[in-house]
Amino acid sequence: FFFVYVAMSTRSTMSTESTPLIAPSPTSAGIVSSFNAENLPPVVQEYIGVCQFYGIVTNSGVLTTLRFGLSELKVSGEFGDKDMLALADLFCKYWDTELAHITKVDFSAEACNLRSHGAVSLAQVIARNKNLTLVKVSGNKIGPYGGKALAQALEHTNVKRMYMRGCFIGEEGAKDFAQYALQSPDTALRVLDLSVNGVGFMGTEYIRMALQSRAVMKLPPISVDDTGNLVFVEVMNSVTHGVGFVLCILGTVFLGIKVSDRDWRHITACWVYSVTLCLLFVSSTLYHSFFALKVTRSVFHVLDLSAIYLLIAGTHTPFLCIALANKPIWSVWMMGFLWLCCVFGVAVEAMVVHQCKDAMALCLYLVMGWAALLPLRDLIAVLPWQAVVYLVLGGVVYTLGVPFFVRDRNLDHAVWHVFVLVAAALHWWDVYWYLVPFPCEKPPCV
Repeated sequence: FFFVYVAMSTRSTMSTESTPLIAPSPTSAGIVSSFNAENLPPVVQEYIGVCQFYGIVTNSGVLTTLRFGLSELKVSGEFGDKDMLALADLFCKYWDTELAHITKVDFSAEACNLRSHGAVSLAQVIARNKNLTLVKVSGNKIGPYGGKALAQALEHTNVKRMYMRGCFIGEEGAKDFAQYALQSPDTALRVLDLSVNGVGFMGTEYIRMALQSRAVMKLPPISVDDTGNLVFVEVMNSVTHGVGFVLCILGTVFLGIKVSDRDWRHITACWVYSVTLCLLFVSSTLYHSFFALKVTRSVFHVLDLSAIYLLIAGTHTPFLCIALANKPIWSVWMMGFLWLCCVFGVAVEAMVVHQCKDAMALCLYLVMGWAALLPLRDLIAVLPWQAVVYLVLGGVVYTLGVPFFVRDRNLDHAVWHVFVLVAAALHWWDVYWYLVPFPCEKPPCV
């Protein structure tokens, strides 16, 4: 029995070994055996070798661009200074041969973490590569040192668009860009984004003077976005109109209580005025509060400018609809014209993008505001002289603030906000004490 058992076991083992459980796929086996690193383009092989030399992992975005000859190199995943160094070695060697197809580079991915020395490596790429036209490094905290390296590289370059939002180059970095890139006659730069870089007022002044110098030399213009750099200024802008919004809420409550026992015309006119007043101050406060958020700021910017039209028309409403209710030429036709101008202005702010839009808007503000002079004779005939004085004085205060609004340097806009706050307070006082009780036999002397 023992010999029979051994013989059967040996036969079973031989049968199992001679019949594999899973037969190998000839197709997959062929691919594995025929594919090796020698089949890759030389530039890909060299990139892998450089990464091994520096002890870093290859970047999938770079590999894809090199392997398939894409025109835009967009890194993916983590990408730091050593990764930039390896890529710079490759660019400096092959920029006019194997890498001539790359015209755009994007290092603005969320996980990208370039610092000052990474910017120095990138500067070498920009300075030597004559094919690059677009460079994005937004969100990388390269600092003033890295900013200077990039500014010097842009002095003689073919790069037309450079995006550096939130790179924290500071005042010194702005000074370097003004000195090297913005005044250079040899640069091809046409668009430069330096927003939210903490350059401060002096940094923006360096940029402004460099652009003026460029215009004097009759060099091609460069569009520079330097918004979001005046932190203290934006805080003051937010605070001034934030205080105004709080006062508007209180004013709306008091005005609503005072007008609650009047007729529908008084109530409607006062509520329209109160809503437009609150809308102006809250939209302005939010616009200046979100100065570092590009999309959010642009939305509130439209609301901020549109609210000016609304407030002008809303301020006229109580005077025309209450004091001149029995004169349709003012209470109907002029009121309708003002609100049509308001709708037109809001539509322009929301849909039109033109360099002349700001000048047109300012003219429309002044025309709508001083339209109060047209019915002035009739207002004098029905209102106490104090009411007319407050009305005109408010318009004068608004107008006195316009030069600060136009110049808009350093704290000028905050000063403009103070003028708006004072003028709005004068008009609110007028509505509260003279229009809500109108008509009355004995007007208050306030």
